[in-house]
Amino acid sequence: MATSTSDETVFTQQQRREIAGRARTLHERLEGPSNDPGPDPEISPTTILDEWEGLFADEEQFSERLSADGIRRGDIESESAATKWPSDVPLPAWLETIEELIEYLRSSDPTRYSSTPDDVPFRELLTGFSEFARSRLGTLSVPDESVEPLVEGLTRRFHALCVRPLYVEFKSFVEHFDPELAAADPDEFDDPPTEYYEEFIDAMFAHGMSNLCVEYPVLARQIAVIIDNWVDAVSELCRRIRDDTPALKARFDIDGSVTSLEPLSTDAHAKGRIPVRVSFGSRDVIYKPRGVDGGVALYEVLERVSERTSVATFQSPEYLPRDGYGWMEPIAYDDLADTDAVRRYYEQAGLLTCVAYALNMTDCQYENLLVDGESPMVVDGETAFHPSLDPAAMPTPTEVSTVAHSTILSTLLAPWSVGDPRTPSDDDAGVPHAGFGSSSERAFKDVSKPGIEAANTDVMTVEEVRPEVNLTTNTASTADGDHPPVSYTEALVEGFTEAYDTIRSLHEDGAFFSDVLPSTLVDGIENRLVYRATARYGSILRSAAARDPLRDGARLSVEYEKLAVPFFDGRIDADGYWPLYAAERRALRRRDFPRFASSPTSSTVTHDRNELPVDVDTPGFDRCRQRVASMSDDDRDRQAWLLQYAFGPQVPGPAPEPDVSAEVFGATAKTLFEEVLDAGIETPDGDAWVSISPTKTGIDLYPTDFSLYHGRGGIALAAAALFETTGETRYRTVAEEVLSPVLDAIEDGGPPPNLGGMLGVGSVVYTLTVISELLDADEYRRAARSAADVVTESHVTNDETFDVLEGAAGTMLGLLAYYDRHGDESVLDRAVACGERLLDGRVLEDGYRVWRTAEDEPPLTGFSHGACGIGYALARLAEATGDERFLDATREALAFESALYDPNQNNWAKSHEDPSYDDKWCHGRSGMALARLGIADALDDSDLHNAAIDALSETARAEPSNMDHVCCGNFGRVEALLVGARRGPLDGSHATELARRCLTRRDAHGEFSMTGHTATFPNPMFFHGLSGVVYSLLRLENPDRLPSVLLLE
Repeated sequence: MATSTSDETVFTQQQRREIAGRARTLHERLEGPSNDPGPDPEISPTTILDEWEGLFADEEQFSERLSADGIRRGDIESESAATKWPSDVPLPAWLETIEELIEYLRSSDPTRYSSTPDDVPFRELLTGFSEFARSRLGTLSVPDESVEPLVEGLTRRFHALCVRPLYVEFKSFVEHFDPELAAADPDEFDDPPTEYYEEFIDAMFAHGMSNLCVEYPVLARQIAVIIDNWVDAVSELCRRIRDDTPALKARFDIDGSVTSLEPLSTDAHAKGRIPVRVSFGSRDVIYKPRGVDGGVALYEVLERVSERTSVATFQSPEYLPRDGYGWMEPIAYDDLADTDAVRRYYEQAGLLTCVAYALNMTDCQYENLLVDGESPMVVDGETAFHPSLDPAAMPTPTEVSTVAHSTILSTLLAPWSVGDPRTPSDDDAGVPHAGFGSSSERAFKDVSKPGIEAANTDVMTVEEVRPEVNLTTNTASTADGDHPPVSYTEALVEGFTEAYDTIRSLHEDGAFFSDVLPSTLVDGIENRLVYRATARYGSILRSAAARDPLRDGARLSVEYEKLAVPFFDGRIDADGYWPLYAAERRALRRRDFPRFASSPTSSTVTHDRNELPVDVDTPGFDRCRQRVASMSDDDRDRQAWLLQYAFGPQVPGPAPEPDVSAEVFGATAKTLFEEVLDAGIETPDGDAWVSISPTKTGIDLYPTDFSLYHGRGGIALAAAALFETTGETRYRTVAEEVLSPVLDAIEDGGPPPNLGGMLGVGSVVYTLTVISELLDADEYRRAARSAADVVTESHVTNDETFDVLEGAAGTMLGLLAYYDRHGDESVLDRAVACGERLLDGRVLEDGYRVWRTAEDEPPLTGFSHGACGIGYALARLAEATGDERFLDATREALAFESALYDPNQNNWAKSHEDPSYDDKWCHGRSGMALARLGIADALDDSDLHNAAIDALSETARAEPSNMDHVCCGNFGRVEALLVGARRGPLDGSHATELARRCLTRRDAHGEFSMTGHTATFPNPMFFHGLSGVVYSLLRLENPDRLPSVLLLE
């Protein structure tokens, strides 16, 4: 950055037009009036067009995006190239603000602003910005010193915006004078020098700020807009304090003058407005720059419902509603006295969950809930009576939106997120840090932001850091420590179900909407409509503060366009909410978080108090009435199960002794498949499904993908098996309908290129290959062949997973399933490429060359992620090619596992570091014996065959698993025992008896014991759900007609 000259005025008229013109976003230029031609832009129009198009999966999607706003490609390049503000339009007011700021800095002494904490990078300059903003406030109705916390908060906002460009400019400055020092490691210095830093700050105050604005015109605009909006917001707050002081004294019993105005958030809305803690001596009041009527209604309902239950009565905080804003009594965290108090807290938490569910209240995440003694208190009730939106129009998969918004998950009080990270979804669709906290220990957000080491020294450096999350105030604790929900799920569910039954009973008696929630209670409420997660906007604002977006407004538009992508890539299946995107851009341009508003009794949506051409599907109060009217035993049990399961799945006991005949296998399979179909969720592309899986932090909702594991492939395979074994054409039709989106995707260029035999493209090739055989339909063979083309050398070469589940080994097995049935040397060549990658990707472990399939794990044994599964795949490849290298690798993999064999256990340890002995298909004895049976044929090794049968004999004698599903439970063992009986001397009754025990459990308890499965929320998928059980039961009756899926035959 040059720092050489200073003009009599800050900018020439030519510079003003260039700064203002380049600061305009591409959307503003396209909407008109257009910029005038000027000097070449810093970033070429071609680059901007390429980066914009690169956000979309293909040219067709990008063309649809342009058509949505009537944009032509040529317009993008011409408007990106035009860099001067239109000559016939007055210059924007923000230019005057930035020039006044620069003049203020030039007349200031940088040392005046060094009182800001040392760890704030470029503290003198950023504090100078804030002090300039303070100087524009004029005479206030509050003491000057009370504004200090707001000034400090403004400095933090400037830090988030400015740190990256300032750091780059500073490093260039140091490098110009001392290249060696510019590259130095701060750890090399006990007392890092500050000479160049002080010179840099002096230069910025003298004339460098004007040069910075020329180089970063978007940055100049946003600094000025933030200042103007901050001044307006603070002035407005002070006027409201002055006007409302008598009412505040009467309502909150305050006394004395204002002593402090403390910002409570950095997430600004509505032109820089944020909540503020207003301190009057010993009493505080919370100012909210939006209506508080939603909170009044929420606590009124909580109080009235709790009074009619055995749960302790909620105490409402005091509110003072005003027109468009309001005041609220502070809510403070308070520990609980003892475990009895904790139990009462969780009973209230259950009641809160039920009321939030009934009121269709969302966004009760960790920042919006405080533990106030025995009461969980909602900080902001702005989303009570949230309107109902079409799930197909939401930026998350339709099936996930449908489940979330029809359950207690929408409240965000319980922890959940969208499961498969390879399925496109908007950032943070779920909330890993839910309203009800589980631990007050330090936690970190999943995002990172630039942090500065050795701030304000000559050797300061940038490193990406993950911001800490404060979970102390939403976690129930006593003096003895934390008391997480998992330890109190019984109390949580009891509170929920009692409140549910109470609301339901009141409604049936005609009393709920007359005595508890009359329509007068919602009159005048303006609530918030949450279209995207706040974290998504935060992500956009962070990326928009990088150098390129701050250099050129056209490039800034590319960052905003990330919000447009879901409208065109299939995530959003309806375009009714497309106009929201233009409002989002307007808010983000001024560094605001977009906030949409609605009314519980109207379908209208507003932004910045302007009505948008968007209607909600159902107003919030109508949705509340619908939800209460639809309350039932089944719905209560479904919601209560989700609430309990999100915090801690219960561990069932082993399967009971068999009391079901094997003769019912076929009929039971048909019944179970009806449950799969009933679990389908209607979407614009046909039915889709969702499965639930527990995680360390809550639950994942897995949307339907194309895979065998938890996608359409597994469901379609079960349907095809039913057609093959029953001849009923309805099952063929179901298979065709389920696979239709898969075939469409393949026709449009192929399934996602992720590798794997159960989760990736290998599973798609395998599923379509087998289904083409079962349905005798060549279209699926052709689709399988096309899917195989997705497996390219580059994908295989970059594989670091290697395993059967989601790596090259599983992909190879899918390709070999096709090759074994239909030939085709090109498919075999792709399988060989997978094999070569497996040979190259080995690491040395305890003297054996094997595979590290997980980043934080040593090489593993086992089928799905371990050595024998990969060895089995290589043995199959050796059979197809005759290449001994692959057999040698298989032998070495088996030798590695043999070193971990324990004859006393008749089983293999998981790894050298983990001496656990499982008995599942995925890990442990069942899957490892299954792999050895497959390998024994390729090696013609009778000893290996006998060892596998011996291991399965131990499985047959072992106590059944407490889980029933295919991947990790009894039906995985059933398949291994069935293969053992068909390929060796194992008694075939072992497989049948174990399946009968699982069916007996279902008869006794109304459901199988499976991951994320209950009678009211069935898991429809193959490896963890009902489709796998359906296939297993049919295969027990028809082993010659149905291949072994667990071997990818």
